[in-house]
Amino acid sequence: MTAPQAKHDALARLARAGITATVRARTVSMSDLARANPVYVSIVAALPFDWKTKLFADVPKPSDGGYIPALGTGATVAGKTVHCC
Repeated sequence: MTAPQAKHDALARLARAGITATVRARTVSMSDLARANPVYVSIVAALPFDWKTKLFADVPKPSDGGYIPALGTGATVAGKTVHCC
């Protein structure tokens, strides 16, 4: 999955849950480790505690053509703000 496709998929999943978010997708090079280059999707929004299992449980892992959903700086989960990557 390309970064734009991953971003579109993540935004659609969040919209279906009624969540407005800022989403950024990027491909991270791991070629020096002889691995595939995964796509990370950084999400900044107010999310429920079980956001990953509830909204992104069926996203395939990068080696199977999927992406990695991650919290972006400024996101809140169950009322707590994320202050790092």
